[in-house]
Amino acid sequence: TGTYSGQDGKFELLLPANVADQFQLQIQYLGYTTQEVSVDLAKKKEVNLGLLTILPEDIHFQEVAIVASLVTDRATP
Repeated sequence: TGTYSGQDGKFELLLPANVADQFQLQIQYLGYTTQEVSVDLAKKKEVNLGLLTILPEDIHFQEVAIVASLVTDRATP
């Protein structure tokens, strides 16, 4: 099961009726560290997780090469 957030970062996750009372919620976004949050539903239908913060992740590349070529027809004057 998954979901996505809106531009304001808010999200809603609808779970099946047979979900466990306790589970780990994993939050991921490209370029940011993954965060796991323990969720305890314990007879609740709705849980407010408050403010969740994910931190930028350092992505190191060995080398990046950008190559472009352009072929044009030239007319001789």
